[in-house]
Amino acid sequence: MFFEIVAFNNWLPNNLLANEGLTNEEGTARLIMQADGNLVLYNKNGKALWASGTDKNVGDRLEVQTDGNLVVYQGSKVKWASNTHSNPNGCELVVQDDCNLVLYKSNRNSKVYGVDNALGNFQPKDAIWNSGTSRRCNDPLFK
Repeated sequence: MFFEIVAFNNWLPNNLLANEGLTNEEGTARLIMQADGNLVLYNKNGKALWASGTDKNVGDRLEVQTDGNLVVYQGSKVKWASNTHSNPNGCELVVQDDCNLVLYKSNRNSKVYGVDNALGNFQPKDAIWNSGTSRRCNDPLFK
């Protein structure tokens, strides 16, 4: 069974448990912490765009730690990490509408508000990690 996490502006403040996920506003991408322990980003057609490679680790969870590190755990064992642990203000994980999964510094003052950014999208300079899947939503290789 799959449980959707409802989060403001497609960002995840702290964690995902097995069978929980986060979908962006346009529905072009979905991040799922699968029951097999693999964290996977899918496009709207159900094709995997990125994965943590942590399958076969039942009981895993994803945590956005207070130090800014994005970590997949099995119990207390680290199975995968973004190695972004030098961010004392923490971070926020965002499933963007361009199908990129991005970890941003959690500095609310760095958000841009304006005509084109009414929802307060983060500036690119605030990104500290990404899945490298930008603009793959409609890539023929992932249909």
